[in-house]
Amino acid sequence: MAGEKILVVEDHAVNRELVVDLLRIAGYLVSVAGTAEEGIHRAKEEPPDLILMDIDLPGMDGLTATRIVKQAPETAHVTVVALTSHAMKGDAERAMEQAKRILVVDDEPRNRELLEAHLTPLGYQILVAENGKDAFEQVSSHAPDLILLDVMMPGLDGFEVARRLKGDAQTRHIPVVMVTSLREASDRVQALEAGADDFLSKPVDKTELTARVRSLLQVKAYNDHLINYQKELEAEVAKRTEKLQQANEELRREIEERVRAEAAVREAELRYRQLFNAGTDAIFVHSLENDGRPGRFIEVNDEVCRRLGYTREELSAMSPLGIGAPDDLPDAAAITRKLLADGHTLFKTTHVAKDGTRIPVESNVHLFDFKDQQLVLSISRDVSERILLEEQLLQAQKMEAVGRLAGGVAHDFNNLLTIIIGYSEMALDALPSDSPLNKTITE
Repeated sequence: MAGEKILVVEDHAVNRELVVDLLRIAGYLVSVAGTAEEGIHRAKEEPPDLILMDIDLPGMDGLTATRIVKQAPETAHVTVVALTSHAMKGDAERAMEQAKRILVVDDEPRNRELLEAHLTPLGYQILVAENGKDAFEQVSSHAPDLILLDVMMPGLDGFEVARRLKGDAQTRHIPVVMVTSLREASDRVQALEAGADDFLSKPVDKTELTARVRSLLQVKAYNDHLINYQKELEAEVAKRTEKLQQANEELRREIEERVRAEAAVREAELRYRQLFNAGTDAIFVHSLENDGRPGRFIEVNDEVCRRLGYTREELSAMSPLGIGAPDDLPDAAAITRKLLADGHTLFKTTHVAKDGTRIPVESNVHLFDFKDQQLVLSISRDVSERILLEEQLLQAQKMEAVGRLAGGVAHDFNNLLTIIIGYSEMALDALPSDSPLNKTITE
């Protein structure tokens, strides 16, 4: 792709310059070497993205140089394209891999026949067209590898045909050789501006024709390979881009899922915090020392701070023993044994607030594992009101008992008094009205 570095190793100056020009026009960064040794040195010094290696080099050949490049750690990854003017030694007819198609465009039949007679024995497939319209039809149906184009033709002249061919992305890569009897420099400039790649003067010299055709076909082969390589790279980039997009989409989904999970965790933590701090019972979480003694507080709810008057920072440096009344401390060893045996226990104790207030509590304690550590959850309920109510109930029960006792005594006394009054009334009825005993009995 444009911007990539290509090293051209070619000893033939004309071929090298043609390849370099084509590559630079396409936007590649090109460096050159005339020998295999120089090519190896340049490749190791600054590894390119691609090496075009001529096989038939003087001294060390291109195949040997390719093996050295592929064996070197710093250049083993570099793609090497081997270039040769023949596929097999002694096989001139197959020098261009397969028969190359050459389109001869000329309105003069003799000129077409002459060019065809020169080129057919070399193994080329010759296509002919007698005007510009026929030329475009042949190009569209047969895709030639090279066009020999006469300048002076009726209708569309060679300049216009070349201009249209070079203006079309599908045909601009086909080399065009202007075959002309025009000698003026301005005519050649016009041909170059139209897009011509080379010139042949009439009458055509067979040796010059053969050399230029072979050179341009080799350049076309180089260019075709680069085009195919570019397409392969673009296809690979598209493939990797698609994979990257898929990976990005998977990553996006993972991130969204993680964000949702984190939001759910935060929401759950918020609900936990709200429930943890909304309770009216004091909730403590503390560690457990190796010797069974309760360790420092790890977490407490708001009720603990409100009830005891300590801040969380102060409590984090304390343990349950630090908030217990010295005269009412529970048996820590017994509690630990119970926790380890059953996982929970219940006991009563007295907490002492920061200001010295004594708070009787009932603690429900549970043992649990968290991150390979045993922790203790203690829920302590203030039982001050319960104790007060129990004392009031006991007092009421005592007063009720006294009341029942007093009622029984009064009942027995009333029964005795009724008997006494009855007998007194009977005595008064039996005594004469003037008896001195009447006054005594009445009193």
